[in-house]
Amino acid sequence: MNKNLKGLIIGSIVLVVLSGALVALKLASGDNSSSELSSVVALDKTLISEWVEKIGSNAEYTGENVKSIDISNSNGSFQVLRNENSDSSIFVIKGLEKYKMDTSKLDSLPNSALSARIPTVVEENAEDLAKYGLDSPASEVKITLDDGKEIEFLIGNTSPVDTEVYFCFKGDKTVYTILNSIASAFLYSREFYVSTLVVDAVTDSARGMQTLSIDRADLDYDIVYEAFEMGRGEDYTGGTSANAVMIEPIFAYLDATKSSSYTNAMFGLTAKSVVHLEADEEDLKLAGLDNPFCVVKMNTKDGKEYTLKISKASDASGNDEAVYFGYLEGTDIIYAFTESQLIWVTMNIKDPLSHIIIGDYFYKISKLTVEVEGRESMVFTGSGKNKDDYVSYLNGAECSTERFRQFYQFLVNTPAEEVYLGETTGEPVAKITVETQLGKKTELEFYRDDSRKLIIKVNGVTSFKCRDAYLDILNGNMDIFNSEKSFTLDW
Repeated sequence: MNKNLKGLIIGSIVLVVLSGALVALKLASGDNSSSELSSVVALDKTLISEWVEKIGSNAEYTGENVKSIDISNSNGSFQVLRNENSDSSIFVIKGLEKYKMDTSKLDSLPNSALSARIPTVVEENAEDLAKYGLDSPASEVKITLDDGKEIEFLIGNTSPVDTEVYFCFKGDKTVYTILNSIASAFLYSREFYVSTLVVDAVTDSARGMQTLSIDRADLDYDIVYEAFEMGRGEDYTGGTSANAVMIEPIFAYLDATKSSSYTNAMFGLTAKSVVHLEADEEDLKLAGLDNPFCVVKMNTKDGKEYTLKISKASDASGNDEAVYFGYLEGTDIIYAFTESQLIWVTMNIKDPLSHIIIGDYFYKISKLTVEVEGRESMVFTGSGKNKDDYVSYLNGAECSTERFRQFYQFLVNTPAEEVYLGETTGEPVAKITVETQLGKKTELEFYRDDSRKLIIKVNGVTSFKCRDAYLDILNGNMDIFNSEKSFTLDW
């Protein structure tokens, strides 16, 4: 186990992970006083041009001439090698060939290093490299070129110009500054250059989500979503245009504008950083992944399975987001995520849901029964292939299909205002039963509770609550059905 993982677990460098780096530049020492600035001479050369001049050569080199880069810093030592056998990455890190690299970081490293601007010469023939942090450098780098020549340099403290750090060629006493943005590339661990993409994105719906489950330690139930079509054909026609429905802990339709953020979030999932490679059971335990806070499982339509385990959140400080450690089963990588990258860890079960409970088009209905305590029931029947030839009846007598459609529009808006999984007592005060021509049946039972709300059971399962004003509007709409008055659709 490396020391970086241990440090992360105890929170000592969590903020560094969030910034994308696993080590900070050394702070300037107390000896870096403003009096030393008088020795600074503007240079404005590149690293490679200065090195070529020093060795008395007239050769020209670019990143294409780099064969390897050896980097040694407080995070360890590793070697970057030119990758001769891949079309996807120009360079690889020795020993990490099985991992996908972040090519935007790794492949640009050699050329940006050679072409890095050297703004100043701070001191020539420096006798005391310690005051620049170059006696015990933050990083030691060796770039091997394809002609066998080697460029070796050291990175030291931050200079009084906070965008620059000190550096020198190894074995040379001339001290320069180099931009912090270039030098920082040699201060990271090898993990920094591994891709943070956890699961590939997909654009083909045939390879999309089949089921996705969320098992969270702070919930008494699992949340499970299922692809909307699932071979059920017209059983669910009209319920939602979303690509999925919720099937646990209750059945519910999803809001098409919100739900894909939850059901499809595994595709293209990207971490903030890679924390540890070749993780074993001890590493997973230290990261809190042996007993995870959240487990997200996804099965795809083309037969793939993904299981993402997520730790409890670390403590956040200031304006920084909390860090979650994550691990995809079947890999050996521990990632760090911010809260905003993991929508499942803070979601409320209601967040992606539609307010719709009844999900059938009116012309699919064979029978609709509305029963309210203390009054005669309304029993609608009907038949037809589409909205144009549908014929409806109320209590056995033909009625206006348009009037039925308008009344049914109100029933469709029966609101799932909140999810409720508790108990019900007493008898229902109202009941709505919808049966389709295909044999699907949806039964809603309404019970009063003590908070001026109605508890709604769907097909015998306690599922939702809504305001009890709904019952008043239902009674009012039933009263005016045989008139020309407009139905109340909202309350």
